[in-house]
Amino acid sequence: MELSPTTQKYILHWGEMGTRWGVNRTVAQIHALLFLANAPLTAEDIAASLNVARSNVSNSLKELQSWGLARITHVMGDRRDHFVALQDVWEIFRVIMEERKRRETHPDGAARMRDRGRAGCGDTAGNAGAHGRSAGLPGNAQQHLQRL
Repeated sequence: MELSPTTQKYILHWGEMGTRWGVNRTVAQIHALLFLANAPLTAEDIAASLNVARSNVSNSLKELQSWGLARITHVMGDRRDHFVALQDVWEIFRVIMEERKRRETHPDGAARMRDRGRAGCGDTAGNAGAHGRSAGLPGNAQQHLQRL
């Protein structure tokens, strides 16, 4: 699939934005490609369009599906899986916010934050602010955070 210069620029920019939001660059680029595509794409189409390894595409598509940003669809006469992205910008925003909330408030997310602090990525002032913000969490979440 040949991409126009404008499409290439958009996909590259979306990939850069994704890295700033904590998303793998390739995942973000595939999301952009699917968002702009006029038809469902196969993993092979995606790999060829973005010039990335098929295995990377497969893993990235699984990640997009776990976020609810892409889904599998089928095309008559073709046994391969095809992929489409959500097309409503407001729905994309809602799904991303919901998933980030779910992932970042999950106990595993708290453990990851703790590990970042041990690696020297946090500061004591930021940690004090985070402690103050935890007051609005449900009781079981507060107890879990206190054990950390």
